Amino acid sequence: MTTYVEPTKVDGLTIIEDFISENEEKELLNYLDSNNSWKEEITARRTQQFGYTYDYATLKISRSETEIPNEIQYFVSKMQELGFYENNSCEQIIVNEYTNDQGIGKHTDAPCFGDTVASLSLSDPTIMLFHEYERKKATGRVCAVTLKPRSLIVLQRDARYIWAHEIPKKQEVEANGVTCIRSPDFRRVSVTFRKVVH
Repeated sequence: MTTYVEPTKVDGLTIIEDFISENEEKELLNYLDSNNSWKEEITARRTQQFGYTYDYATLKISRSETEIPNEIQYFVSKMQELGFYENNSCEQIIVNEYTNDQGIGKHTDAPCFGDTVASLSLSDPTIMLFHEYERKKATGRVCAVTLKPRSLIVLQRDARYIWAHEIPKKQEVEANGVTCIRSPDFRRVSVTFRKVVH
């Protein structure tokens, strides 16, 4: 049985709407689409990685030839002003592009990444579902979050380690009374910021 809970009931889950301006969003998308860094061999989605590269086949991480560019480092600085990623602790960026019915299955970020995971949403909105687990078993408690354009979601504590998150691979998602229908030209780009555990 599914029991929906509000985001405020998930320990360590922070949602910041309008974290960036429309102009900043446009400039960042233009940069990502013009830097010739999109790759398709790592996942079913197009991705870009900076700082470190995470290999989804081997589940290993290695130093990337591409450092975090200034165009993205700027947003790290904005997060530092809010108390996230202090002392330049953000070392890895992955950019994911979602189109049509693409999504990502239930997971928590790999243990090679630190206690804070933040993701910036660009372009179209979508729904992310969080599933609570206890001793590797789902409790049935689910939190549905609408990821709006230009919003930042930050996972710490329970939200980082206890609640698995997913983006359903569907063109229409309904959860907790909220429906998100993807248009034929749907496109969402996420920029995820992580620290590497050394």
